[in-house]
Amino acid sequence: METEPQGTLPVVEESEATEKAVTMDTPVPPETLERLREMEMTRSRIGHQLIDLENERISLIAGARRIDDERNKLFHVLLMERGLPPNTAAQIDPETGLLSQITRPPV
Repeated sequence: METEPQGTLPVVEESEATEKAVTMDTPVPPETLERLREMEMTRSRIGHQLIDLENERISLIAGARRIDDERNKLFHVLLMERGLPPNTAAQIDPETGLLSQITRPPV
């Protein structure tokens, strides 16, 4: 998957605009038509990249949610085994494996 838009187009300077009088019947120059096509293709490509990124983001969020749900279930079991309510704030010391309550400051 690409992370940077490709096909970046150069900016047209105002001085490059034609100085001739044009009317509604004057056709758009072929170079301008080609540039507009390139811009539209680049815009479309960027849109597709954005959709790909959004799909990946959704997938990552869903994966994180599953992990959080499993972690919460494990903590729920650990707390209930110790006779504590499931909404008790607690932490596990990674070295000793001891569970301790976290005291929250009053609101």
